[in-house]
Amino acid sequence: MEESANEELSPVHECVTRLQAQLQRGSVSSSSLTSLEAVKSHTEKLLNLIKGQEKTKRAFISLSCGVIPVLTSILQQTQDHLVVQNIVLLFHEVLSSKTGRVDVAITLVSHDTIRLLLEILGSYKGKDVVDDDHLLILYGVLAKIGHYDKKFGVKVRLSNVLKLTVNFMRTYKKKTKCLQNVLSFLSLAMKNTTNACLLGKEGLIPLLLSLIGGFKRKPSLTNSYAMEALAGATRSRQNALQVIHYGGIATLLLLLDPSSWVTASKKGRRMLRIFKAVLQVLLHLSVSRAGRQALTEINALSALLAWCYALPNSDESWDHLVVQASTIIQRCLPPLTLNIISLHHPVSFPLPEEEIIPKDFENPGVGEFLDDESVSSSSDDETSDQEDTEVQVPCEALTDQPNTEDLKNYSKFFSEITSKHIERIPTYPAQTGNTVEGDEMTDVIFSNEKSHLIVTNDREQLNNKFSEKTFAQESSNQGKILLNSAKQIKQGEDFLEKMNFWEVYEDMTSRTLHQIPFVKIAYPEMKGDPCRAVLEPLNTQKTGISRNKLLTHVENRLNYSCSDELLMVYDLDQLLCDENSQSETFQGLKNNDEERVLQQYVGPNLKFESRFESGNLRKAIKVKAKEYDLILNSDMNTDYHHQWFYFEVSGMEAYLPYTFNIINCEKSSSIFTGGMCPVLFSVKESMLGRGKWVRTGSNIAYYRNHYIRKGTISSILRGKPYYTLSFTVSFAHAGDVCYLAYHYPYTYSLLQTHLYCLENSYDTTMVYFKKQDLCTSMTGNPVPLLTITAQPPDALRPYVFLTGRVHPGESNSSWAMKGTVDFLLGNKPSAQRLREMMIFKVVPMLNPDGVINGSYRCSLSGEDLNRQWLSPNRKLHPSIFHTKALFYYLKSMEKTPLLYCDYHGHSRRKNVFLYGCSPSQSWWSCDREKPDNHSYESLPVLLHHMAPAFNLENCNFAVERNREGTGRVTVWRQFGVAMSYTMECTYGGCDQGIYAGYHLNANHLEEMGIKFCQALGKLWTGISKAPGWSSVNLIIDSFLLGNNRLYFQEEKSVHDVHMSSNSSQSDEEFVEDDEDEAQT
Repeated sequence: MEESANEELSPVHECVTRLQAQLQRGSVSSSSLTSLEAVKSHTEKLLNLIKGQEKTKRAFISLSCGVIPVLTSILQQTQDHLVVQNIVLLFHEVLSSKTGRVDVAITLVSHDTIRLLLEILGSYKGKDVVDDDHLLILYGVLAKIGHYDKKFGVKVRLSNVLKLTVNFMRTYKKKTKCLQNVLSFLSLAMKNTTNACLLGKEGLIPLLLSLIGGFKRKPSLTNSYAMEALAGATRSRQNALQVIHYGGIATLLLLLDPSSWVTASKKGRRMLRIFKAVLQVLLHLSVSRAGRQALTEINALSALLAWCYALPNSDESWDHLVVQASTIIQRCLPPLTLNIISLHHPVSFPLPEEEIIPKDFENPGVGEFLDDESVSSSSDDETSDQEDTEVQVPCEALTDQPNTEDLKNYSKFFSEITSKHIERIPTYPAQTGNTVEGDEMTDVIFSNEKSHLIVTNDREQLNNKFSEKTFAQESSNQGKILLNSAKQIKQGEDFLEKMNFWEVYEDMTSRTLHQIPFVKIAYPEMKGDPCRAVLEPLNTQKTGISRNKLLTHVENRLNYSCSDELLMVYDLDQLLCDENSQSETFQGLKNNDEERVLQQYVGPNLKFESRFESGNLRKAIKVKAKEYDLILNSDMNTDYHHQWFYFEVSGMEAYLPYTFNIINCEKSSSIFTGGMCPVLFSVKESMLGRGKWVRTGSNIAYYRNHYIRKGTISSILRGKPYYTLSFTVSFAHAGDVCYLAYHYPYTYSLLQTHLYCLENSYDTTMVYFKKQDLCTSMTGNPVPLLTITAQPPDALRPYVFLTGRVHPGESNSSWAMKGTVDFLLGNKPSAQRLREMMIFKVVPMLNPDGVINGSYRCSLSGEDLNRQWLSPNRKLHPSIFHTKALFYYLKSMEKTPLLYCDYHGHSRRKNVFLYGCSPSQSWWSCDREKPDNHSYESLPVLLHHMAPAFNLENCNFAVERNREGTGRVTVWRQFGVAMSYTMECTYGGCDQGIYAGYHLNANHLEEMGIKFCQALGKLWTGISKAPGWSSVNLIIDSFLLGNNRLYFQEEKSVHDVHMSSNSSQSDEEFVEDDEDEAQT
């Protein structure tokens, strides 16, 4: 095999070597006849070697980096027609190869071959005798490599070959097959609008229309090239008007006539190209008023709708054509706006005037509305189009670093390393009833009359009463420690068993401050247990549902009559204006859903409600007997970010399909198209003992609709469009009270309830746990900060920072965070070893105001908090300001955290994955010059093997310029944390592993949080074997499934690290515990 490859390579290499020798002698020009004949001979021989020979082409491609510079140099130095023709044919043959042609094209562009070929093309101007075959091949080569040159259009215009090309088309108008390369060349050149204008003045438009009209609607290849050229030409407004003037619209509509689809089944891809080009032309025409008027006068809108209904349903590739046709129809109809008073949230939150950031101010490198969910190298929507030269350094100049005096105030959050603990041996009394006799272990007791919690004793005092001396005394008696620990575990279990979760949650809601006047407590959160412990499959349905719903929407618009009355069944704006709603008290909220279910009310219209914590629904409009259009609230102080929904619905009939259309979604794609279903909670099912959140919905569709933000044509043409999420639900019980949500809700009050349970049930003999208020939010809600480590705290343990819920609508991140916190405070041996290894600082909810008020992405300041890490404002972004100050405090103590991870949710991808920071993949050139030991890849590799929902292939470690304001990049860059991550948890399900084809529910997300901790412990077990963990070089040997291996290499100069004696556990022990827990 190797000998055969060498045999193919040798003749090619011999020809190239001889050409290179001729070039070095400088004897390629026509003045040296002998040498010129040699060059002709060698290029002809090389052409004969590779012509039609795929193996020899591959040999040529393998040498392309050396061959192409030689050939381009020859082109520069000679004007001999045969030599030029041989070289152009060589390029044509190689670019027609099945493999490697992209690399060849890129290499040709890098050596400025396009300019040389255009000069050759221009040299034919004015010549009476032209080799037509050679000219056509030259056009074909230029068309193939022009795709890889961003300045191709400019080069074409400067070479003055546009007029020559039009004249050539006129000459060969009847030889249509000869025009394919020319038309392809023109399509590429007319991506530059100036070129399109110049070609239009040369008479290109009537020439193209005559070509298209002469094909008799057969789906020929030349027809598709001509249509693509016309689509490029109509980028120019003047050219579009010419199409209207010459009656081109009628010609285009004939191509869409279903009678022309006789051969569509055999040539479907060609028909697809033609239809796509036709719609692009019509889109360009609909930009102008004259174009819209012309389309309307010839009844093109109804023809387009009929054409869409006739398209095949077998392939989703046709759906994009329907979207384009719908956009054309939308542009020709009157603007359709949402039935709301203002795009802004109906409730406003007044901002301090001195803190308001001007609208025209933008932090360089920070995109306010960009998503954390995508990285340019692997995602669908975000790529920074600025070059490195535009911004020389990251935007650290904007950073507001606390001064030394301010940092002293943060020592209270690090009492585990800055203060001595009170020496006292604790006692462990028995618990009776709802109270604790003697030394009380619980924070509160319950009153049977009211659900308010009464503080009786601070459990945190017990947490701090272990001194190192006392702990050493206790260590001499392991049996006593285990006995005390067992007593505390039993007391914690008894407390949780006797605790009334409903009453605790009700009390926590009474302490929660909210901007929207709530009228009730949502029922599902009061039950505590979120979802069923079963796997729920992703939605699988026939293709074409989104298309059919879009066409129904378009047809309703075309047939709309002003006499059609729509019934508004829920209007939050009106309710907020009502005097009774304004007088509602914010305290003492209750829930009476069970009483309502017993009444079994069934009405002609569904009833809706969203005035509860995390609720989001603005309007519900009845459009048919069992169909409702829903409008969501924007984030407060913005007019964007409509995605999260959570509302109550009641008064339904049983087993009848109700369709809900959320008509003001904003994202261009959604995981709902990938099988995700919304979630439903039934109060009736809960009363029967089966009440859990379940996935629901059929006929799920997501499509671009005709609604716009403002009632102007400009808003249709250039504004951000709206999308519709449509799904159908059949309710199991008549007169039920149900809740529908985007994902399993996790409210701020639920977080406080869970933390309350943990505070009163953890084992204080083994666990150091401290809950503090890091700060208060803009409305005054406390932002909890958790500190977790082993007793007694050890200042030499490295810190791990975890944050979550910076985006309020990402409730999945809170469920993963709950799994992490529960594990860290649990009684598993692996959890204890992890606590002995590290100190955890956890901010489980960075944006409580947004969560409480049902926002999707922003805080009440109207800003994305995960774009404010560069320069957070103390008043507008308090949680980010104070969280970043914690990092500054550790920096002042000369401590660098081992790891930082920000928990997020992802609305477009499946699985769970990490975004990290790689210096070699940074946008900034100075980062790329730094050494990259790939240590950030270690945790993802471990998670790939340990967590069923995690997928290594989705991970990305690029550092993009527009991500400089995120927590992940800021902590990596400013505080030197190499393992700085964003963990993205899908809203939907998985497409790999044991959960492939199934949704991830709240239990799976909690499992992910647990696996994150276990992987972290396993990682640290490996690192701690090295003498100096801070200077360990971690090498990832392979990412292949089943073949991932981690190697730790010690660098020559390492420093001693003193670890706690309790943390010296082997890696095998972590593996055993992890396997046991997985089986459990």
